[in-house]
Amino acid sequence: MKLNINGKEVEVNDDELTTALTEKKESFEVKTDFIIRTADEDKTYSDNVKSEGTKIGAEIGRKEVIKGLGIEGEGLHKSDLSSIEALKVWSNGLVQKALTDAKIEPNKKIEEKEKDILTLQETIKNISKEKEDVLSQFTTYKKTETIKSTLSSIIPDNALLPKEDMMMLLGTKIKVDVDDNGRVYGIGADGQPIKNTTTLEPLPIKDIVTTFFNENPQYLKGAGGGAGGEDSKDKDGVQTVDKFIEEMDTLGHAPNGIEFNKIMQERIKAGLLKT
Repeated sequence: MKLNINGKEVEVNDDELTTALTEKKESFEVKTDFIIRTADEDKTYSDNVKSEGTKIGAEIGRKEVIKGLGIEGEGLHKSDLSSIEALKVWSNGLVQKALTDAKIEPNKKIEEKEKDILTLQETIKNISKEKEDVLSQFTTYKKTETIKSTLSSIIPDNALLPKEDMMMLLGTKIKVDVDDNGRVYGIGADGQPIKNTTTLEPLPIKDIVTTFFNENPQYLKGAGGGAGGEDSKDKDGVQTVDKFIEEMDTLGHAPNGIEFNKIMQERIKAGLLKT
């Protein structure tokens, strides 16, 4: 027997399940090869990932600065405080060495070193900017891959175009973005997330894409008589109930489901479905 947990199937031994029910056990262990988190656990996980990424990025930036200056010491890049102390020791060492090696007035030598420190500060500023640019590029790449992966999993298998081309087409029709939790959502003409009018919750991107294909059946093989697919309509454009059920099954809409009934009523009203 298979259990469906949030869209993921888990194989359960029938005998063990029967035994557990017969003996009225308080719990039944189901082993899976994937991780299940509660909403709170998933938020904590996401927050920790972002926090760790920021921490690692900062360490990399500090390490590059210290390494570029030739400063040696274990763990000096681990925190802002240790890095600043290392830079203070380094700059003071330069000043003292210069005063010792050169037989010139201390004030003049200090002025020269102050110029060096200003140059160093500018170098640190530039390195920090480079680090921010790298993090920004990574964030953009991650968002792009998340959107591609999500849309690819939603596009029906009977789409008229290959998935890569279909995603490019959707990109011209549907504006999307990714929230801090990695969830893809649609953006309306007003620039705001598209929401469920009843709950005001962001509308799942799957519903938005499904609605697009329902309103534009010409992009589906069979549903719109597309090339290379089986035409599910008669010559007069009217679809049989059997073909309609097959189409809905392809789109993942179970018979008598909300989306199934909604589309059926629209087709009947338009005279495109034999009843």
